[in-house]
Amino acid sequence: MRPFIHYLYSEYCKILERLHAIHGQLQQRNSVFFQSLDVEIRNTETFFQKHGLTSQSAKTNTLVSNLATLRNGYNPYTYALLDKNQRDSKYVIGLQILHIFQDLLLAEIDKHEQSLEMAKEMVENLLLSYLQRAPSNLTINATDAEPLWRKMSEDEQFALFQKKILLSVHREDAVILLDKAISKLAEPEKQYDVTIDA
Repeated sequence: MRPFIHYLYSEYCKILERLHAIHGQLQQRNSVFFQSLDVEIRNTETFFQKHGLTSQSAKTNTLVSNLATLRNGYNPYTYALLDKNQRDSKYVIGLQILHIFQDLLLAEIDKHEQSLEMAKEMVENLLLSYLQRAPSNLTINATDAEPLWRKMSEDEQFALFQKKILLSVHREDAVILLDKAISKLAEPEKQYDVTIDA
C-alpha cells in the first residue's frame, strides 16, 4: 500500500520547523545542539522504519552514525581526531550533517509534491468524466468526496481509473484531492453547476 502522502508531507514540514530551532542552537554555539540533532534524526529514522521507507531509514542511520563519531571527537568523513582547541570545527561538521538531513527531507517533500500534482490531474479528470456521465439531477459538494469515491468504484471503468490513481498515491490522498477538485468546480467562475445531493 502507498504511504499517506498528505500525512508524510505534514510530518516532514514539522521536522523542518524543529530543525530551524536546532539551527539556532548551533548559531549560539550551544552544546545541546548535538543532542537535539541526534534525537531528531533518530526519531525520523524510526518514523521512516514505521512507514516502510527503508532507503530513507538507511540514510538517516548513516547520519546517526556520523553524528556519534563527531560527538566522540572525530571527523566522521576523514576519521581524523578533532583538535579540542578548535571548537568551531565540530560545529561546522555538525552543520554539514544538519544540511544533509534537511536536504533528505526536502527531497522527500519534492517527490511527494510531484506525486500529488500528477494524482491531482488524474482525480480532476476522473471527476469531470464522472459528472459528464452522471444523471442530470446529480448534485455534489465537498462533503461528498468519500461517498462519491465509493460510488465511482461501482462502475468498472471508473474503478479502473481509480486503480491507476492509487498506483501513485494512498486512497486517503485521492479522497482529499477529490474533495479539492469538487471545491474547485464549485467556484463561481467554473462552468459546472455542482451543488450535491446524490
